[in-house]
Amino acid sequence: MEFSNFSSFDPLKVKLTAGTEAQANALRREIENILKSYVGWYDPFCEAIQNAIDSV
Repeated sequence: MEFSNFSSFDPLKVKLTAGTEAQANALRREIENILKSYVGWYDPFCEAIQNAIDSV
């Protein structure tokens, strides 16, 4: 089975390439939601600890 059609597929590039205004707005909302979820000065530290726990 040949998967040469998918060899050039990069999901990150597709995600960051907004072809339409709707896609650009969706990406902007997603980024804003992520930034709004960190409201305290301690949130980045808690996130790092949670990621370490998740990896174990």
